[in-house]
Amino acid sequence: MHTGFIPYSRASLVFDVVFVSLFFLVILVGISLLAVMRGHYRIHKGCQIASTAALACVLLYFEVDIRTSGWTHLATPSPYYHTILFPFLYLHIGVAAISVFLWSRTLLSALRHFSRPPTPSIYSPSHRQQGAWAMGSLLATAVTGWIFYWMAFVS
Repeated sequence: MHTGFIPYSRASLVFDVVFVSLFFLVILVGISLLAVMRGHYRIHKGCQIASTAALACVLLYFEVDIRTSGWTHLATPSPYYHTILFPFLYLHIGVAAISVFLWSRTLLSALRHFSRPPTPSIYSPSHRQQGAWAMGSLLATAVTGWIFYWMAFVS
């Protein structure tokens, strides 16, 4: 039974929440990037910590719901269910796992290496590179997640 809020979807509420939260996460990370480019390091730090905490809460909710309610019964009507849905899911999970690693490493390294309040330092070039990789992996996770959602619950 469809319990979500996105029209024309068979997804449960938790899948809809994750789907929409990825849009907000990408926007928040974009705001964070603009803030740091303009020298607003505290805003950048706050956005990153807030987005990490929010994403952790959403993922915990997601994992609990998936373990208790499942999802395959909602995706069975998909024309991709017996073809590429599961290989694509495994790709998405792999990309997401890499993203969690890169994001965590970037955030924890920044908390360790930057002063309080945050200011540019000798660590900045390394952080910039790590952040670029983390942001790219986040975008890849979001895009593969949105495609999976469409394949499983809309098509």
